[in-house]
Amino acid sequence: MIVCGVELTGSDAVVCMLNMDRGQFNLPDCKVRKLSLPKNHSRDDLKTFQATFAALMAESGVATVAIKERMQKGKFAGGAWT
Repeated sequence: MIVCGVELTGSDAVVCMLNMDRGQFNLPDCKVRKLSLPKNHSRDDLKTFQATFAALMAESGVATVAIKERMQKGKFAGGAWT
């Protein structure tokens, strides 16, 4: 089973794959480590990003995606030093 971890930072999505085979974890090769959006992205940019991400997940055979995002506001918000 291949799991994809995604960390959302600003306008980037950092991607990491993890595979478990017979009780052993390994990191499969992934041709893409980061997907980016332009600063002032449009609807077409978002569609392209989604299509690229979906194609990467299908090509890699990913079963589950876990997304981590830094909160912008509130009790658990991260600052420049966190």
